[in-house]
Amino acid sequence: MNQFALKNIGIWEIVIPGLLFCAFICLYFLPTIISIFKKSNMLKVFLTNLFLGWTFLGWIYSLIISIKKQKISNSL
Repeated sequence: MNQFALKNIGIWEIVIPGLLFCAFICLYFLPTIISIFKKSNMLKVFLTNLFLGWTFLGWIYSLIISIKKQKISNSL
C-alpha cells in the first residue's frame, strides 16, 4: 500500500481556497491597484501598502493616499 497516496480530494477543495486567496490578495493591494490606474503616487502607495498594509491603519492610509487628488504645482 502506498502511504504517500493522495486522499480523494475534490476539485472544489482546491479551487475555492485558491479563489479566496486571490480575492484576498486583490483586496489587500486595492490601494496599489487604484494608484496604478490613476497614475499617481504609485511607488509611495505600493511601499506603504506592502510594509504597513497588514496593520489596518496602514492599509487605510494607503487607500487615502491612492484616492486623494494630487496637487498640480505651477512652478516654472
